[in-house]
Amino acid sequence: MKVSLIFHRITNMIIKNIDYHKMHKGLLILVACLLLTPAFLMAQSGTEESATSIFENFDGNGSVTISQDKQLENLVNRHAQSNGERKGISGYRIQIYSGSGSNARSEALKIQAAFIRAFPDIESTLMYIEPSFRLRVGNFRTKAEGFPTYKRIIELYPQCYFVIEKEMDFPALPE
Repeated sequence: MKVSLIFHRITNMIIKNIDYHKMHKGLLILVACLLLTPAFLMAQSGTEESATSIFENFDGNGSVTISQDKQLENLVNRHAQSNGERKGISGYRIQIYSGSGSNARSEALKIQAAFIRAFPDIESTLMYIEPSFRLRVGNFRTKAEGFPTYKRIIELYPQCYFVIEKEMDFPALPE
């Protein structure tokens, strides 16, 4: 009986303590909300006016000074120069033929002519990369961009696949 009474008193103390903390926490949140609400309301007022007034009062006269290390300037200039020397961009093409041997060039030219007849809207490029001739078609920035074309071509050229081109012509922008 004594154990039961002690357990009952401890349980009541814990419950009262928890209720006190819940009530205290709720009261604290309520007071914080009441105190901070006017601050949020004042922060929201006049935001449109301040954003437009900056541009209305701008007279266009002023200067900006950039302080930078000379090495950084040299690095940027070298990067710009190397980009200027590039003839294209890296991207993807679809390779439809690769062959070596004595008749590889003539076979590649036949396949290119047939490809141009079948797909006059897709650019083709015949190249010789020792020891073989390769026929690649299209100019794509990404595989995703070239996938619709790939789906058209694979019906006639089931052995075709994407290849990465380190330097190719700039692809036409989609309309």
